[in-house]
Amino acid sequence: MSDTLKLKGALYPMVTPAGAYYAVSSQEQDAARMLLTQILRIGHSVPLTEELLAEWSGDEAEKGLQTLYRLQRLDFVNGTEQPRPPRQSGKSATGAAK
Repeated sequence: MSDTLKLKGALYPMVTPAGAYYAVSSQEQDAARMLLTQILRIGHSVPLTEELLAEWSGDEAEKGLQTLYRLQRLDFVNGTEQPRPPRQSGKSATGAAK
């Protein structure tokens, strides 16, 4: 493995259920929780770039890449080639009409 981490293309980050649980399971704000929180807020609607990752990691791109790599190995986050489709108004998260 190379010592230099890089993002692979324009993928849309998505937090897994385990990652979402980890993000909210404690009030401690470590680098992993802060990055997961940002991805939960808007991550799957925009492709992840090194600039965005650096912004979400306190302007430390290398630290952000290391944190993202760790979260991927833990299966707390993954990437998709397409953004999440927007929620349809008039339906709940389960698909039932409101």
